[in-house]
Amino acid sequence: MKTRYILRSMVAGVVALGAMLGFNSCSDDDDIPFHTSKLHSFGPSPAERGTDITILGEGLDGVKEVVFPVDVHVSSFTSRSSDKILVTVPQEAVPGQIKLVMSNGEIITSRSMISFVEEIEIESVAPTTVNVGDIVTVKGEYLYNIASITFDNGHEISTESFTVQTRNELSFRVPAEAASGAITFSNGYDWEETWETPLTVTAPVVNPAGQTACDFGDVITVAGSDLDQIETIVFPGRAEAYFTVNADGTQVSVTVPLDTRSGAVTATLKNGAVIELLDIVLPEIAYTSVTPSTNITAGTKLTITGSLLDRVKEIRFPGGASLTYGKWEVSEDGTKIKVAAPSGLVDGKLTLVQNENIMAETDAISTLKMGNVFWTGNIDFGNWAGFLQVAEECADDVWQVFSSTIKGTGTLTFHFTEDESSTWWQFSPVYRSDWETTFEKSGFTDLAAGANTIQVRVTEQDLEMMHGAGWAFKGCFITLTAAEWEPDSTGDDPAPVTVWSGNLEFDGSWGNKGEIAASAFSALKSGDSLVFTYAPTGTGDAQIKPMDGSWNPLSEALAANEWACIGLDDSGSYTMPLTDGDIDVLQSSGMILSGQHVTVTSIAIK
Repeated sequence: MKTRYILRSMVAGVVALGAMLGFNSCSDDDDIPFHTSKLHSFGPSPAERGTDITILGEGLDGVKEVVFPVDVHVSSFTSRSSDKILVTVPQEAVPGQIKLVMSNGEIITSRSMISFVEEIEIESVAPTTVNVGDIVTVKGEYLYNIASITFDNGHEISTESFTVQTRNELSFRVPAEAASGAITFSNGYDWEETWETPLTVTAPVVNPAGQTACDFGDVITVAGSDLDQIETIVFPGRAEAYFTVNADGTQVSVTVPLDTRSGAVTATLKNGAVIELLDIVLPEIAYTSVTPSTNITAGTKLTITGSLLDRVKEIRFPGGASLTYGKWEVSEDGTKIKVAAPSGLVDGKLTLVQNENIMAETDAISTLKMGNVFWTGNIDFGNWAGFLQVAEECADDVWQVFSSTIKGTGTLTFHFTEDESSTWWQFSPVYRSDWETTFEKSGFTDLAAGANTIQVRVTEQDLEMMHGAGWAFKGCFITLTAAEWEPDSTGDDPAPVTVWSGNLEFDGSWGNKGEIAASAFSALKSGDSLVFTYAPTGTGDAQIKPMDGSWNPLSEALAANEWACIGLDDSGSYTMPLTDGDIDVLQSSGMILSGQHVTVTSIAIK
C-alpha cells in the first residue's frame, strides 16, 4: 500500500494557536448566506475526540445544538456566549462538515470539514473484484477518520455514502460510476492511502449480435448482463440516442436516430468506460452519374442517377447555393433526380445530403464560361421596388466598373433569376433623367418563364445619357446577378454574342420544345445570323426545327427539306442566316425551337 502525508504542519500550528487565542482557525465562513447568527470559524482541526473545539461567530447564544458528521447531535456545551461556543467532540464523530441548529430552526453549515488527529491504519479491503452495487468492507484502526474514497477515474464518495463507519470497520457500496484501478482513502486533510490491490469492477456483458440491418427510427434490442450501468448510447457520427433498460439489466432497447450512419454503436458506462454494443447497416444513398456535366448555366436541368435518391434531403452546389427536398423531381424507384441548376453556380462537385453523416459527391461539373462578364451582384427588384443605377453622381463601384468597361456602342447582356412564386416577370432599361424614358433600341419587356438573360442594345444616344443623368435598370420579380458587355466589332468577323443559354434536351419523339422570348432577339439587325451550340446525343440523326412564336418555320428551315428540319453534324455549332423577315418575326413573337437526338445549350447573334 502507499501512504502519503500532505505537508500542512504550519497551517495546523496556526489553527491550534487560533483556537487558544480565540481568533481564526481552519475555517472562515463569513461569506455564507445571510442568517441572524453567523459561523466565522472553528478549531482546532484536526481535532481529537473527547476534547473541546472552539466555534467563533455572531449570535451563537441562539444555537440549540451542534451536529457533527454523520448526524451526531450535541446539545450540551462546555460554554456558550454570543460570539463563542466550546463543545466536546463526541467519539462517534467522523470527518465532514459541522452544522449549527438555531432555536428558530435555522441551520448553518460550515464550509470546511472537521478532521481528526488519530493515525489511520488500513489492514484489509475485501472483496477487490466486484460488481456495481456490491458491498466492500475495510478493516483497520481509526477508520472513522476517513472522509472520502476516490476511484481510479476520479469519482469520489464521502462519509454520507458509507454504509458502515466505526473505529475499526468501514463499508461502502460500489457505485455505478466506479472504475477499475487504484482506490485511494483520504482523511480530507493531510493523509491519504492507496490500497495495494487495485479494485476490479466487472463490466457489462453484451451478447454478440454481428451486423444488424435496420432503418432510421427503428427500435433495436440488445441482450446481455449489467446493462443498467449504461449512461449514454452513441451511434456513428456522434449521434446520441434515446434508450431504456429493463429491470434486471439484461436488455437495452434503443431508437436509431435520424442523423446517424452505418457503423459501430457504442455505450458509455456511468464510470466513463466505453463498450461496443453492435454494428449497424443502414440504407444509404449512392451516386452513379450526373448529366449534362459541361456548359451548365443557371436553369440547366441536371439529371442525377444512383440509388435511394428519394432519401436525399438537400443538394449542395459548388458556389454555395443549396436546394432542399421538394425543389426537384425524383423517380418513384429513387434512382433519378432532375433538378434545375441555381444561379451562382461554379465548377465543382455537387453534394447529395441524406443527413449530416451520410453524403455522396457527384463527379465534377463545369459551367458555361462567360468571358465578357464585368459586373456581378444580387439586385432583387421585388415588385418594382429595387433597381440598379449607373450614374457618375453616385460615384460608387457600379459607376466605376460600367464607365470603365463601356466606351462605345455595343450590347449589354444581363443575367437574372426569376422569382418562382410569381407568374410574371418584367424588365425595363431607362434613363435617370425621368426614370421612364427607355433606351433608344431596347425598351420595356415581358420576360418568359424560365428566361435567365436579356440583352440591351447601347447606342450613341444611350452612351451620352450614361455620362449625363445616368441609367437605371428596373423591373419586377427578378434578381440581377451579372452583366456582360460585347462592344460592336470594328473588324470583318465580329464575335457572336450569346442571347440565350440553357439546356434544351430533344429525344427522338419530337414531343419537346423550347420557347425563347422576343427580348432575346432585340439586338438583331439586317445581315445577322444565329449560331446554335449543341451536343448530339448519339441516339439518332441530330436535327433542329427553328420556328417563330406562331410555329412557322424560319426561312433556312423551310429551305432545308419538306419537313423544315435542319440536319446537324458532330461539330457542335451551326450558323443559320436570317432574312429581314425572320428578324421581324423573332423580334415580335420570339422563337419556338424543336428537334430530335440533340441538346441545344446556347444561341448567339453573329
